Amino acid sequence: MTEPKAHENLTLRRIYDAPPERVFRAWTDPAELARWNVPADGWTIEVLEVDLRVGGHYRATFGPPGEEPYLETDEYREIVRPKRLVFTETISRGGTVLTQTLCTVEFIDLGGRTEVVLTDEGIGADVHRGGWSRALDNLARVVAGSRATST
Repeated sequence: MTEPKAHENLTLRRIYDAPPERVFRAWTDPAELARWNVPADGWTIEVLEVDLRVGGHYRATFGPPGEEPYLETDEYREIVRPKRLVFTETISRGGTVLTQTLCTVEFIDLGGRTEVVLTDEGIGADVHRGGWSRALDNLARVVAGSRATST
């Protein structure tokens, strides 16, 4: 019998050449989220809802074209504009819950630049590392005049 794997945390950092308010807006505006928040090249996303208030929800479907989409349902737990977002994230497909995590996104002001620190708690780090890394790289192309660097 195998031992259950302990939950792990994933922390990723990126620096963007844009102020915190601009980067925060990209995380909370439906049109902007649809431009960057996908975990793989060639995948599509449809943002269904962004109710930016504590207890409100973000909902989107995403996935490879022609396949059954994944459904992401997040609930906002803390919103401190433009410094911090905390939300629970549930990913399901075909009615089956695949992952549930707690995500904290910090927006650190670097004097006209922003360091984003993303912590995804409650799942093996390797499960979400590739998807979040790709999405954070996509974010750099959305925030005007920015370039992301990993730290």
